[in-house]
Amino acid sequence: MKKSTLNSYYKFLQDYKIAKKFHGKFNSKDNIIKLPNLSEILLLDCSWNPSDPLYTRFGSLELTGGFIDESNEIQEQCVTILSTRVGRQRNTEFDIKPKILETFNPDK
Repeated sequence: MKKSTLNSYYKFLQDYKIAKKFHGKFNSKDNIIKLPNLSEILLLDCSWNPSDPLYTRFGSLELTGGFIDESNEIQEQCVTILSTRVGRQRNTEFDIKPKILETFNPDK
């Protein structure tokens, strides 16, 4: 995740010439990017774990929106669980539609 998604995030910031003061601070221990407006980007490990087959580790999340990189590499149930967590964090207050963007390379 740090080798791909985090690198893509920094490349995006550079390509769109986003000022450094808006980049946020990456906490590598918790895999969270904390932005100056107090928003957070959570870098979640979505891999299947036999000890958590129902993805209960995502059960208490309250997300505004989501982005799943390489979604073809994770279980469909993970996407389903995350989609139930989206739209729970200040969406109404800021009139933000709850959405998840899934990206992936072509695959069978």
